[in-house]
Amino acid sequence: MEAWEAQPELSGPGLAAALEAAVGAVARLRSSQSIDLVWTGPATAEVPVRLTAEVLAEVIGSATGRLIVVSFAAYRVPELVAALVAAARRGVEVRLVLEDGDADGGTLKVPAAAAFGELEGPVTSSPGPASERPVLPGGSRASMHAKAAIADEHTSLTTSANLTGHGIEANTELGLLIRGGPIPKRLARHFRQLMALGILRPVGE
Repeated sequence: MEAWEAQPELSGPGLAAALEAAVGAVARLRSSQSIDLVWTGPATAEVPVRLTAEVLAEVIGSATGRLIVVSFAAYRVPELVAALVAAARRGVEVRLVLEDGDADGGTLKVPAAAAFGELEGPVTSSPGPASERPVLPGGSRASMHAKAAIADEHTSLTTSANLTGHGIEANTELGLLIRGGPIPKRLARHFRQLMALGILRPVGE
């Protein structure tokens, strides 16, 4: 009411129309988007257990055109590798964004890409070589520490879990699965732009 009083040129019917339009827009967004918790750990009445591995498989299986998978560490995930290979074989463009090994300027003794040897060509590195990463106290370099999976522009999983056997099946991990709405689209386009700008570079370059 105070804001309306400060805008005397705005009529009552005009304000009512604006409010009705806003309510309609929010209702449409909520009907087109769902957000679920993904929790691997002790269950409660509020949050049941839903293994990260199961949700990852669901996201990968839902991709029809493009799939982006992001992780820091990756190993001992044969089921995940099989799902990615199957996606690639059905024509999905699979892109992996993974931390490099220390020999290439990353922070892992074994590069995460080593877990995905059955996939050919889709692996991209962490954000640039060590010389381009922020320097941390003590002289070490920042890591590529994000974890996510994005199917096309319609579904995204953001999670605390690394793509490891313990991470997706045993550790206590928390994530959000979003279907529809603007977030999956923005995430997918964000990573594609990082690749196009050369900030995320193919392994070996």
